[in-house]
Amino acid sequence: MPPKVKRRGYQSVSLDILSGLPGNVIDDILMLLPLRDDVKTSILSKNGRLPQLTLDSTHWKMDYDLLSPIIGLKNHLVLELPLLSRYKLPSAIFSIFLLRHTALENCSMPLPSPAFKGSDRLISLELRHVNISSIFLQILIANCPLVEELVLDVTLSDHGSDNVIEINAPMLRFFNFHGNITSVCLRIPRLTKLTLWYNADLYGVGKFILATFFESFSVLEHLSLDNGSIELFVGADEVLAVRLPYILNSVKHFHLYSFCLGELEVACALCLIRSFPYLQYLEMQVGDYDNDIPVFEFIEVEASSEVTFNHLRDVELRNIIGSKPEIQLIKFLLAKSPVLVRMLITPREREEPVPAKIGDYATVRLLVELTKFQHASPKAEVVFNLD
Repeated sequence: MPPKVKRRGYQSVSLDILSGLPGNVIDDILMLLPLRDDVKTSILSKNGRLPQLTLDSTHWKMDYDLLSPIIGLKNHLVLELPLLSRYKLPSAIFSIFLLRHTALENCSMPLPSPAFKGSDRLISLELRHVNISSIFLQILIANCPLVEELVLDVTLSDHGSDNVIEINAPMLRFFNFHGNITSVCLRIPRLTKLTLWYNADLYGVGKFILATFFESFSVLEHLSLDNGSIELFVGADEVLAVRLPYILNSVKHFHLYSFCLGELEVACALCLIRSFPYLQYLEMQVGDYDNDIPVFEFIEVEASSEVTFNHLRDVELRNIIGSKPEIQLIKFLLAKSPVLVRMLITPREREEPVPAKIGDYATVRLLVELTKFQHASPKAEVVFNLD
């Protein structure tokens, strides 16, 4: 309890000591208090915000209540609901506690009320395995103007509509998306890191126009795409250009996962790489694909082009089996990268838990081919990872 201060001729006055302390000290004090005292303190003190809130089994009296959701908060609301529960959460959850970080998992979000105003303090938002309508998703992001980090692993409840989803987030810097958005317009001028994963087998092929999709990413530095997201671009029925109609000078890291060496997929990837003139690091994890001659011939044609990767220093190729398209791709990258320092090649793991051996036919073939390739960089080191 705060002390009483007595002055001559005046009644005693209670001092709100907590409000006068630095914010980080207040947070540490409140984190050590029981939940009920946290709430009381937050009400009584003007600076007594809730830095951490945990609702666990100690707050439930009945055994069956132990199956209820668990919530944790440290300026950070974390709500992990039971898998497949699909609890319906009210939109008002984004307006409570003056939240700055919010993570919700395994729930559904109905349409908000007309009075929904979002959160003007939220800087980090994660929605994982969340069922939400495209309308609410747009409203939510648009009404959280300070969001800098956004993780979406969502299923759109109105999937299949022809509406283009617009994500307008002027302060967003990190965007990680998994889900079934098949047509989107991104207005994210400060985005520096983008991860886009899309399951085309589950959701069907979408339509992302390549040039339109990337046109606002002027400061993008890290880009990660999986093969499903590549199919979003090649499925848009557009003629893939040699490069984008603009260049993205800030992109330094480009990651491709489960990448299929099909002709359209390779054309799309090369279009992007040519548009990243200052690309320094390229990582490619090869997925399953048909080992067909057209891809081999396509890369062969590219090898004779004038394109050069003048800043590419580090290449990592994983899940390699030594096929003709892969060998041609390796040859192409070595011949077009004059400042390359290292190329790390990791073969595909066998079904049995035995690492690749020098005696494997595909491994020997690849090693023999590598010794014949011309290296544009005199410092290039090709490392074959057998671990």
